Amino acid sequence: MRGLAFAVLIGVAAVSGDGPKAVAETSSERIGDYWVWQKVFRHAGRTKTEPEMVKAFAPFFTKAEMDGVPGISEQDHDLRVQQQSVRQRTNFVTRHWFPYDLNSDLVVTREEIDLVARSRAFKSFAQKSPLVMPTQEQLSQIQSEIAAEILKYFKGATDEISIKDANAMGDPNSQPDWAESLKRSFVPLDLDLDGDGMVSRAEFDASVRRAFADIDRDADGEIDDKELTGARERLHTMQMAGRKKAQRQKSRPMSGRQLANCRLPEIAPEQEFLFVSAGTGTVLTNVVLDDQEETARYKHLTIEPGRKKLVLALTGSRALIWRISGATERVAHVIVGSPPRSKRDPDNVKAAGVIGIESGKVTFAQAPYCVPYVASAEKAQEKQLAATLLQLAGREPGHSSFDAGAGTLALPSMQLDKTQDTENLLNLPDNGGAGALMWARFKGENPMGVVDVDPATVVTNGNADRRDLLPGEAGLAQLLDQGAIEPAAYNVSYLLGNSRVTRGMKPGSAGPAFLSDREIIWFPSHYRVLKKFRMPADLCGLGGPYFVKTPGVPEPDRGTCPQER
Repeated sequence: MRGLAFAVLIGVAAVSGDGPKAVAETSSERIGDYWVWQKVFRHAGRTKTEPEMVKAFAPFFTKAEMDGVPGISEQDHDLRVQQQSVRQRTNFVTRHWFPYDLNSDLVVTREEIDLVARSRAFKSFAQKSPLVMPTQEQLSQIQSEIAAEILKYFKGATDEISIKDANAMGDPNSQPDWAESLKRSFVPLDLDLDGDGMVSRAEFDASVRRAFADIDRDADGEIDDKELTGARERLHTMQMAGRKKAQRQKSRPMSGRQLANCRLPEIAPEQEFLFVSAGTGTVLTNVVLDDQEETARYKHLTIEPGRKKLVLALTGSRALIWRISGATERVAHVIVGSPPRSKRDPDNVKAAGVIGIESGKVTFAQAPYCVPYVASAEKAQEKQLAATLLQLAGREPGHSSFDAGAGTLALPSMQLDKTQDTENLLNLPDNGGAGALMWARFKGENPMGVVDVDPATVVTNGNADRRDLLPGEAGLAQLLDQGAIEPAAYNVSYLLGNSRVTRGMKPGSAGPAFLSDREIIWFPSHYRVLKKFRMPADLCGLGGPYFVKTPGVPEPDRGTCPQER
């Protein structure tokens, strides 16, 4: 029966779409034990014994104690929520309000917004072609579009927006259940077994030991590679079951209540209606579209010559920028869908963008289910898609493409040109600098490279922001090359039978003696911070890097990433 309780707990959480929240609703087990198990599992590759594991988890507990009183209580959680609210309000005001307070009177006027918008409109022409200057009519049109994008962050605002108004608009507490959703990432309070209202260090350590014992199946006090592989396989099996259940739920017809908030344009009988969904085959960009620290990906569509007007319904499995080229005069309208903003916010969409079509011809779906993502041509999903679009837009798609793959997709023929689209690709370094290993890994995992996107050209329901650092491991490689970070610890990865094993190693340690150097892959797992920087996008979440503090050096700016790591 060893490990049975955890297996049931993990299974319930994996099958449910709500993770630990669903465990509380369907199982008598504690949310906290599952939360700790996940973290112990992630540490087990580099922390092998129980005493080492308990010691490794001490920072989690210490960081969660916020109010100076020993133990973790609701007061600690509330203080963390307040601090996160401060960070998000600061980010909102800094990004969306301060750039327009030109006279520093702490009030942004419409005149100031128009001045900035006109400057950006002029620069967008100058960057494309210094020899071609816009007419006043063109400049005014683009200025109006840019001003509208700026103002959408201040819905309901008058001609004057004070810093107090902006602070209130950026307050995440105005979002339903924001605080409760955030608290689910904190140390769960149900680890409090004695009912005194707080989680003590002893109670927290006991949960770590329970999780360790579940993975250590032979109870010898050490997690070996076989036990780690077994835990990984159990978790993978449960997660696959969860994905299958979620897929079955996606194929169910949408209810009228769910679609009540969807507002899509009606499609005229003489217009051709096309649907495209993209999952794989998209390319990374250097642009972030909203406040989730997630880099948008890029898909190229080309419109073939013809007389018939086209309406395009586009959606993807991630935040996407759609570049539309060719005979774009045929495009009557573009309807853009996006996946859920997060598991905790399933009714709102990630930001998306379009290049090559004027903003007046673009409608962004209000919810993920307004233009649902379809991964493959399965009858159930196609049927649901057709029924949804018929109800909302008055037409079923005449032609559809489901995850066509890498390359440029021609419309309306739906023919895929798999030739690499090299336009606007960034030149990535190819040298022997400190980040060379990370560059090689990034290029191997992203063979199509990174597209350089001009934010001024993107029509979006978010805010296109081009970062100084490239996304993910490319950004880490840049930081290594710049001397902003240095490796503090490593992971080694090697094949053991049919499974790949990853273990933590200290600098200077040797890999497994039974393997040659060519059979072992070394990558940094911890980085020592040497200079102040903003963390690259795409590094939030479970796979994010560990940064080791250096006395006198500020911690990295994580943007809106959780501060857990």
